[in-house]
Amino acid sequence: MRIHEFGRADGPVVVLIHGYGTSWRSWRPYIDAWEGRFRLVVPALGGMDPDGQSEFESVEAEADAIASYISSNHGGGAFALIGVSLGATVAMELLSREGLRFEHTILDAGPGSPAGKAFVAMAIAVRRRQNRSLKKEGFARKALRRGYMAPIAADAIETCSRMSDRSCERVQRSAFGYRARPSLGEVPGKIVYWYGSKEEGMLKKTIRLLKALRPELELRRFDGLNHGQLWAERSAQFMREAEAFWGAQ
Repeated sequence: MRIHEFGRADGPVVVLIHGYGTSWRSWRPYIDAWEGRFRLVVPALGGMDPDGQSEFESVEAEADAIASYISSNHGGGAFALIGVSLGATVAMELLSREGLRFEHTILDAGPGSPAGKAFVAMAIAVRRRQNRSLKKEGFARKALRRGYMAPIAADAIETCSRMSDRSCERVQRSAFGYRARPSLGEVPGKIVYWYGSKEEGMLKKTIRLLKALRPELELRRFDGLNHGQLWAERSAQFMREAEAFWGAQ
């Protein structure tokens, strides 16, 4: 796994894990805003690395690689951890790794309770079709550009266009087959789960399981927003919310 670092060498460490169909470059608006104050650690998940060929293996394998890097380069800990969508599921798994410490964790709408076989099969078919449609100019590209900030839209188009069918399928099977681990209830630090009101129905099982494992888990519901909208369309609000959760730095 390729992992990039930006910002102050002596700044509080913040780990940023991107979601499905984007690359580490999708964090660029956040990197630009935060690099003057924080040390940003930005992994490139398998199958979505714009700087080389790779394949996505599993949520667990991605978490293993990030855990090894943080242990070797940052003493096994960070001030903050943010995961978006698939990245939030990887972050859940990362939290279960013994010896790692994260003071503040934001899980933005990652699946944490297994979906049914029919749903997974549908997700694979839809995502494969979407990736193929993004290889050429058309409705799919225009829809991304309308909905996402320009740098994130451009990154999503490039990432999905070059992703292999194998990585696409593995992401859907691994993310939607993932179950948050019981050890989540024993993890030190503050954890909040963010989600939009328009995706709440699909995330009910995940929210219920996370609250059962960790009753003190904070929940933050964003009215009127769908999956990934806060991160992809409203970066200024996303950062304000994150910093409010962290406390002044």
